[in-house]
Amino acid sequence: MEAVAGSWDAWRTAPAAAPAAQRYVDDAVAYGKILASSEDARNALSPAALWSHVRTVLDAWTSFEAQVDPHRRDERARWADVARATLGLLRNSAVESQHARMMGSDVQRWMQTLLVFERMSDPLHERTSLAAQVFLLNCVPPGDEKLSDLVHCKPARRAMEVVLHLYEAALYEETSDTVSITIALVDRLFGAGLIGPLLDTLGTDMDIRPAQLALLRALIECLHQHVQTPPADQVEAPWVANVRPLIDRAVALSTYAAESMQQVANEGTDAQGLVRAYMGLLALFECLHWAGLRAHQDVTAARTTEAAALLPLLREPAVLGACIELLRQARSFYPPKAPFAPTSASVPEGHAQSALHTKEPDDGRPGLPRLKRSALQLLGTLSFPAGSHDRPAVRDVQDRVRELGGLIDVLSLTALDELNPYIREHAVFALRNLLEQNAASQALVKELQPMPSSGS
Repeated sequence: MEAVAGSWDAWRTAPAAAPAAQRYVDDAVAYGKILASSEDARNALSPAALWSHVRTVLDAWTSFEAQVDPHRRDERARWADVARATLGLLRNSAVESQHARMMGSDVQRWMQTLLVFERMSDPLHERTSLAAQVFLLNCVPPGDEKLSDLVHCKPARRAMEVVLHLYEAALYEETSDTVSITIALVDRLFGAGLIGPLLDTLGTDMDIRPAQLALLRALIECLHQHVQTPPADQVEAPWVANVRPLIDRAVALSTYAAESMQQVANEGTDAQGLVRAYMGLLALFECLHWAGLRAHQDVTAARTTEAAALLPLLREPAVLGACIELLRQARSFYPPKAPFAPTSASVPEGHAQSALHTKEPDDGRPGLPRLKRSALQLLGTLSFPAGSHDRPAVRDVQDRVRELGGLIDVLSLTALDELNPYIREHAVFALRNLLEQNAASQALVKELQPMPSSGS
């Protein structure tokens, strides 16, 4: 640490000297590697001394950034390297509990570091953002009380928003190393039961925000891992605390989307709110679908877990009603179009048929691709029995769907739809589950009569 502090002092006596700055960076990186690999080095380092040095450097950097001309790229890049190397000292020392506790024991220092993290998290400089995210991940180990700061403390929550923004950008970079770090951080929030509260603090109205979408997309990856990983290898997570808010949000957003479809169709109102709700619903339905699959795993294996308690929540009448109404409105709002359907529209000489395969002009409505399929997939999962002991609960689902007129809606979705690939297969699966061992539902379907087509 003495060599690092000496390099810092040498550069600050001649701040315009680029070689001196690079010497500090080299010394800090080298010492950071020692901290990462040596427990003895971490134990020998005083947390207070480290924090004193780090605060001095980061205070100087933030002061520089507040005054510098943005066009002075070389100087700003030099300072970014200095700050990144300094943050690396914290990141690697945080592996040791005494250093992690030191970071969390002084709220002012903790929040200041988070604000510095926000400034450093530039998606154009992934090395910097990766170092910052690893540091943040090390500071909030699983089960640590500081995880709640990412939800309830404004500066810390702002840092989490930056992480989610970077995640959304990193999804388009196949070589990005930050995606796995973000997923690990979200998984720790899931383990602490903080997904719902964070989703709410990022926005409580029906206008889904980009940070909320990014959170849900990262959560989908976490849930996928929880379903694929054997339960014996997992630490039991508070599934109900995490999933209950998602259920409530999905029901409210489904109602909002159904009403918006009617307004756009009947009154020609702007569809931007509907599109944002649609994007949120796609993510929410996928989250609930994976949660349902995990619940089926635990119920089938007769495991008494929180995940097993999800099925009654997911099968609540409000959820089933929201799915049915959304399917009904979505089909009316944008009827299915079969791919490669023939058309009788005349084509002027020298022109080609459009991809719409229809004589009807496009009125500008959003097609909402995959929405009907996602809602139908969830309905099929909820109506599938997790063993013989689950039959009474499935019977309640079957009866509720029939009473809502949902059987007809599901049956009407067995047609091909180019905006909802494989929807016919999902509809057949859901219909099978809704009719199995239910005489009343089977009788209702038997009473249906084919109607002659308009062309006959």
